[in-house]
Amino acid sequence: MNNSRPLTDEEGRALVNAYHNCSFALKRNIRKYFYKPEMCEDCEQETLLWTARHIDSFMASANKEGWFINASNNVAMKMMHSEKSRAHLSIESDDMIQAADSDGIEIDDQTGRNAVINEVKNHLSKKNAELFDSIMAKGRSDEELSKEYGISKSAVRGKRKRLAEQIRSLPDDVKEKLWSL
Repeated sequence: MNNSRPLTDEEGRALVNAYHNCSFALKRNIRKYFYKPEMCEDCEQETLLWTARHIDSFMASANKEGWFINASNNVAMKMMHSEKSRAHLSIESDDMIQAADSDGIEIDDQTGRNAVINEVKNHLSKKNAELFDSIMAKGRSDEELSKEYGISKSAVRGKRKRLAEQIRSLPDDVKEKLWSL
């Protein structure tokens, strides 16, 4: 939910005052979550943006400094979740693409590749089988999938994550065939 209006002078002063009053505690709190200075700075900036977007809640708070600290906790958790998902999906996607593009099969042998894709699809739920087919057989990107399903790219990444979890639970012989692609 974005704040579509500019901050009033009073809101701006309250935000700046609260930030200056708790900047040390805010930075210390963020360092609990991140070791890289860049990530700490990003989290601090996101916390300020979060506060500006939720200015009405911030202004209604009796303890604005505490509100800032709680907001930094929320932002840090969202950033960690996002990074973990992005890293996990990147590894899974890279592994799947690398396996599919390996020199182990010839490009002309599409029947063998299609047979493995169909066998894997038989072990997946209907929704995951359709997604798997779109990714592996049709080579659709996240952007194309988001348009196809009418959802955001973030939601597509969530779908890919659930697909990867279901693929990890496949029988070993089916996974071996998949990785041999």
